[in-house]
Order: sequence, then C-alpha cells, then structure tokens
Amino acid sequence: MASTNTINNGIADDSSNPVASYTVSDLLTKTSSLVDTCDYELALQFARRALSMDDKNVGVLEILGTVEIEMGMLDEAKE
Repeated sequence: MASTNTINNGIADDSSNPVASYTVSDLLTKTSSLVDTCDYELALQFARRALSMDDKNVGVLEILGTVEIEMGMLDEAKE
C-alpha cells in the first residue's frame, strides 16, 4: 500500500516516516506565516518548538517575543 502525505498543523507529514524532522528555518517560516494570518496560538506552538531546538537563535527569540506581545503575554515577551 502506498504511503500518503497528510498535513499536520500546516506542515506536511509523510505517514511512512512517523518521526518527521523539521529545521528551525522551517519552523520560523511557518510561524511567520501564522503571525501573518493572526493565528497566534498555533504560532506560539511553532515558535516554542523552534526555541527548544535552538534557544540562542535571534530569529526564534524575535518571533517568539512578537507572538507573546500579540497575545498579551508581556512578562513572557520581556524574557
């Protein structure tokens, strides 16, 4: 039986490979797209995932702060 590709939270997931690997750059691109559509809750999840992969990445820190500000999470954004 052929494998099928499905979309999970906006990122393609190949069902034949249950452990998909995404780069920080992939996650930043998706987070930015979600911010553009004002889907801050999902953007926060992607930004936090990117942060867990590279907690020194300035792009990750910047977009995470942006999302937190948009969500009214001012104390978190200051960190």
